[in-house]
Amino acid sequence: MPVETIGEACEVISAKFFKEQNVWVKSKTPLLIIPVENKIPTDSEE
Repeated sequence: MPVETIGEACEVISAKFFKEQNVWVKSKTPLLIIPVENKIPTDSEE
């Protein structure tokens, strides 16, 4: 049974295969992730 989405892969494929590839599944539900810098924006013009 081929999988078509990452969510399906997380549900069907055993965790052993993910760990071998250093992939850590935190949630089996696909999420929208926004990468951000770990800084608080400050107004440096003042």
